Amino acid sequence: MELLAPKDLVKGRVYKIESRNLNYGVYDGALGFTGICEQEGERYLFTEFHEGKGITGTVTAMLDTKIDLPEDVDSRNRDHGSVDADTGRDVDFVEISGNFVWAWADSLQPDPSIKAVPKGNMALKEFMEMIEEQSNNV
Repeated sequence: MELLAPKDLVKGRVYKIESRNLNYGVYDGALGFTGICEQEGERYLFTEFHEGKGITGTVTAMLDTKIDLPEDVDSRNRDHGSVDADTGRDVDFVEISGNFVWAWADSLQPDPSIKAVPKGNMALKEFMEMIEEQSNNV
């Protein structure tokens, strides 16, 4: 696999990716790839970014699967917001003094104890679960 240039990526297309947390991700058109992340027995949507993005840049290679997201499924996950896994309270990823940190959405107060998880896009989650399941059966 190789790192494809952003100009070669197709919004709404599924890519096999090499990243910290994902095996597959659907490209959101803004250098993000959203797929299924599994940690501590929980499976949820998570977005990793093309290394050219500069925030986390954890997608280091990708392979085009030629599978497109159905038109009625939104490719974005981050737009649906995030919550703290323990409290369910809304959180935002904000820039403070040049660093990106998780903060409480109602106060923008950063808190290192925040365990941010996406609120989710169930249609996208179900689609990506199907992609993962199909890849395991190949």
